[in-house]
Amino acid sequence: MKKIKPILILCMILLTGLPVSAHTYSIIPYPKSLIPQEGEYIFKNGQKISFPTEISEVAKEFICRIKTVTGINLVTISESKKADISFTLQKNMANEAYKLHITPTHITIQASTPAGFFYAIQSLYQLMPPEISVNKRTESVNVWNAPCVQIDDEPRFAYRGMMLDVARYFMPKEYVLEFIDRLAAQKINTFHFHLTEDQGWRIEIKKYPKLTSVGATRPYTMVGYKTFHAPIIPDNTVHQGYYTQDDIREIVAYAQKRFVTIIPEIELPGHSSAAVAAYPELSCGIKNRYEVVKTFGIFDNVFCPNEKTFRFLEDVFSEVAALFPGTYIHIGGDECPKTAWKQCSHCQGLMKKLNLRDENQLQSYFIHEVEKIVNRQGKQIIGWDEILDGGLAPNATVMSWRGEKGGIEAAKSGHSVIMMPNADTYLNYYQEDPEYAPIGSGSFLPIEQVYSYEPIPAQMNDRDKKYVLGMEAALWTPYMKNPDVVDYYMYPRFYAVAEVAWTPAEAKNYTDFLARIRKQYARLDLQQVKACRNYFDAYIDGAFNKRTRKFEVRITGMIPGSEIRYTTDGHIPTLASNVYSNPIVLHKNTTIKAAIFTPDGNITGKITEKNFVVNKATGKSYICNVPYRFKPDNPGAKDYSKFNFCGLTNGIKGYLNHVHPWVAIRPTTITEITIDLEKQEQFSSIRYSVLNGYGQEAVAPQETWIEISDDNNNFKEIAHRNFTYHIENKWQIFEHNFTFAPQKARYVKIKLKNGYLPHKLGGFPVPEEKEGSLGMIFIDEVEIN
Repeated sequence: MKKIKPILILCMILLTGLPVSAHTYSIIPYPKSLIPQEGEYIFKNGQKISFPTEISEVAKEFICRIKTVTGINLVTISESKKADISFTLQKNMANEAYKLHITPTHITIQASTPAGFFYAIQSLYQLMPPEISVNKRTESVNVWNAPCVQIDDEPRFAYRGMMLDVARYFMPKEYVLEFIDRLAAQKINTFHFHLTEDQGWRIEIKKYPKLTSVGATRPYTMVGYKTFHAPIIPDNTVHQGYYTQDDIREIVAYAQKRFVTIIPEIELPGHSSAAVAAYPELSCGIKNRYEVVKTFGIFDNVFCPNEKTFRFLEDVFSEVAALFPGTYIHIGGDECPKTAWKQCSHCQGLMKKLNLRDENQLQSYFIHEVEKIVNRQGKQIIGWDEILDGGLAPNATVMSWRGEKGGIEAAKSGHSVIMMPNADTYLNYYQEDPEYAPIGSGSFLPIEQVYSYEPIPAQMNDRDKKYVLGMEAALWTPYMKNPDVVDYYMYPRFYAVAEVAWTPAEAKNYTDFLARIRKQYARLDLQQVKACRNYFDAYIDGAFNKRTRKFEVRITGMIPGSEIRYTTDGHIPTLASNVYSNPIVLHKNTTIKAAIFTPDGNITGKITEKNFVVNKATGKSYICNVPYRFKPDNPGAKDYSKFNFCGLTNGIKGYLNHVHPWVAIRPTTITEITIDLEKQEQFSSIRYSVLNGYGQEAVAPQETWIEISDDNNNFKEIAHRNFTYHIENKWQIFEHNFTFAPQKARYVKIKLKNGYLPHKLGGFPVPEEKEGSLGMIFIDEVEIN
């Protein structure tokens, strides 16, 4: 890369306020202060390195990696002598802060703690060739160098967390160690280790061996998303696994060397099916049989708040606390159904004895008792924001996941808060179009939304802000059967999490961040990490532009300055195809194919494809006679939604991978949808699709009428049909086509007679009380031609 004079670069910083030269300084998270310098430092055999004894472990690890990967020997000398690479203690610096100064002849690192030196080294690695990230010798790099720079850095938040759920699907110990390495490389200092769930108990407790002999195994797991099939389809694969206490000690020691604190989570009082399957006496006894569940959702197999349970938890937390040296133990506290407690004579008697108003207060009592148990082990509890319900335990820290409301409320009460709103931090949500992605947990969370998240809510006052310790992101694994799928959902969004948690808000810049990701992918590829590759793909999105009254398609890419080429005739894009520069106006049904091209004419990622339907109904408004379950986007409210959520006239047909494109309408005898074409139009056909999927309570309609009107009051029937279907126990799309003599009208009404959910579905995912009742209509993309 052509070098730029430092004075010119500084002028660019002052004029633009942006981080500069991203291709040279591809550090994530971006430092608090980075001043580019001219030249580069080249590592060579025999260069001298000095460091104080207090950080000898960190320094020796650095020397070892340099030797292992590059073959270069760094010679350790006394601090009193002049070194090429020097580590110097500066006692007045913040705990994790560091200074990194690279010149053509010297590398100087200053910090006050081993953690500070460690993070300086992580930044240095990111400035070096990406091959340094692989812990084995490589011959592919001729010169090991790092650009000259002056960095003064420290984290914005003291708590920077990442959660991995190993309870739904057990992850091998070796992968957990790799996971910790990745956290440390991006300066994440807390690993939230979600160890127990309805689907599995993953930590050895010596006093209760059945927790792992029974609770760590399920004979099969449901196929597909939790509501894809009804009754469920088993995968016929035994899933099992747990960490021995020796495994846990190894994992903890490994994390400590990388300045990562592990917070174990033992879920209670809900999400406890695996525990009560092992020891049914811990339940309220409302079921004849308890078992490790094979499906995903919320279950009423909860702990009973009695002496036997509290004695069990005292024993469990005694062993857990001895294994994890950190301050906190996470006790869950979320999504606890009260069904069992309402039927339990002990629970009802306890509520009367303690003068508790309802079962929410009973849960609060439970959490208070657990906090006492954990406190006796010298630890503090963290819980999901449901622990606020019924009264917060005295010393609890709240993890706010249901938006920011719980965190704001806890801070107002003087409790520490970790911000983790699911809409912005749950990396198990889709990051690319669900039509083409592996099954995820429902919602859509693009990388730009993660990056734009602000952990300090705007409505917090200065007093309350100090209670926000930091933020965390989550990887829940109901559909992540192996580490490769975890990696897919983790990257590249994890980089955005790291930057939000570390980098000052004023130093963030999304365009620059995207440029820096490019070099990170080189590291991921060398490490054989199966990251999502949508960074290299063109994203195609279409919507009716209310201002121009035209249907437009926009194509975007993450790589700054990338060239996008596209076709509208079904052919694969080539260098001869159109270069995208402005929205593409469509007047008919069209398939758009697009790809990002490098300057030398190669396609960076995959060819993306999207089918759009354009007709007289496209972009037009509509109303329904009953409420929506999944509320559609307001047509025309946004020119481009960045993701096509449900809508009947948004130009995107529904598909089987996800419910979002479908307008779901709550049960009624006759569902009526009226579309306003805005003026009298002539047409002779109407087409739409419906979804049948009993797991979502979606039932294809039995009968349909088509009516038209010019005044939205007096309607005339122009078509009618009864339907029969071949139904299977999975999601199915059925297309309804109506053709008739040409008609003229402004309003079109589609009336659908709802069908009924069948009996004997086998329970979950359709509750027994819903069997035989009216189903919902799932309908998408009405086409009028």
